Amino acid sequence: MNKAFKIIYSALFIAALVTPAALMPFFSSDKAVGKENEAELPALFDENGINAGFSDAFDKWFSQKLPFRAEIISAKNTIDSGILGKQANDVIVGREGQLFYSGEKDSYTGKLMSDRRLYNTARTVYLMQKYCISGGAEFRFMCVPNKSTIYSEYMPAGFTRAEENDLTRLVALLDEMGVGYIDVKTALLQHKDDDEELYLRDDSHWTNYGAAIGFDLMQSSFGRESSEALAPHETRCDWQGDLSAMLYPAFEKLCCQYYYDTPAAQARFVKPRQPSMTADEIMTNITGDSESMDTVIYTLNRKGRDKIYVSRDSFFRALLPLTINSYASAYITRYRNFDLRRLDEEGYNDVVYEAAERNIVKITDEAPLIYALEEKTVPQSMRKTVPQTIKTVKGSTDTVICGTISESDLGTNDNIYITLKKDGRETLYEALPCADKTSLGTESVPDNAFSARFRSEQLEGAEITVYLAKQ
Repeated sequence: MNKAFKIIYSALFIAALVTPAALMPFFSSDKAVGKENEAELPALFDENGINAGFSDAFDKWFSQKLPFRAEIISAKNTIDSGILGKQANDVIVGREGQLFYSGEKDSYTGKLMSDRRLYNTARTVYLMQKYCISGGAEFRFMCVPNKSTIYSEYMPAGFTRAEENDLTRLVALLDEMGVGYIDVKTALLQHKDDDEELYLRDDSHWTNYGAAIGFDLMQSSFGRESSEALAPHETRCDWQGDLSAMLYPAFEKLCCQYYYDTPAAQARFVKPRQPSMTADEIMTNITGDSESMDTVIYTLNRKGRDKIYVSRDSFFRALLPLTINSYASAYITRYRNFDLRRLDEEGYNDVVYEAAERNIVKITDEAPLIYALEEKTVPQSMRKTVPQTIKTVKGSTDTVICGTISESDLGTNDNIYITLKKDGRETLYEALPCADKTSLGTESVPDNAFSARFRSEQLEGAEITVYLAKQ
């Protein structure tokens, strides 16, 4: 009997392993789950011979094509989150069924950036503002709070909310440095008792109503009036939340969203340019959860006024119609690609750097594309230092000086300066306390990194010296 049981158990185990592959020709999955990119069947050979990444790529493709994959994932996550109370697929199931993104956990529980990284973040934003002001533009830093920051009462009982987090610490530093800050957190807390919800129930992002509050705040910070935000709107329960799609990919679970009358036809899309699509269709595409065609958005609007440049993440998606319909020219980029090297030519009036609370830790992961500004006043506490590493990276028109400072020499609140001595004249520039990891040749950007971008002719024949100075 015992032998027969082992044979049956082994046969069932082997069948469980073989069945999904056997069913692939008939019932294979045809789409990616959640926000993952759909994998393609890799080639065994490439231009270098055998494809070194074939095994990993094939494993990803094969796992995506398994029959009933979405149903299996949904069933597993239902058990993990609903019965066992475990975090599943980067989703936290809170009280009353509210869903939260697991990326909010560190901020909520008070896991903090190092003091130096926090200072680097604030100083980088400060230098962005200083650069914009030098080119005649107003600058604002806009941080959209996490859903758990506003609706903390819905977080699971096992999560303890910290009194202090990176956002509160960063805001204090920005205030000391005089950075223009759009305080979305305070505004949303003031509207928390409104009839409309501020964040989508099954999504990590805010509702269009919450975004409209943020837009009004952004406009007022620039001395502008909004004609559309907080206007009458329609409520429709037709939104597929990104978190529910990750947790239950086999089911279409919809939550309520608010819709404003913001006609796109009054704006012309220069980018993305799709001759086969109307302006309304493009607007629907870039504001939908698929987030396609939205890396660079450039619009012209004869009914608007002023020019705006926005560097943003996914939270600004809900502000796109409001911004596009308000400004005569709107240039909006994604993935923290803050490139204002042509600021003088473009003549922007307003510049916004938007980052969600959960993304502020990533601000110094890459350096903004701005030129170093000459400093007219030499800091009293300036002292010379020998960089741990230093290199120059030449591009077609620009050259970047980057490197690292010895951690033993770099204080928490030290600013980093570079002097260029050329033709008997020495000029002083403040460097960014961050760098591009590709330029550094590192896997990540360390807290002791620095960089400064120049037009290449500025560095020809120049002697470079690096200094530190207390803030």
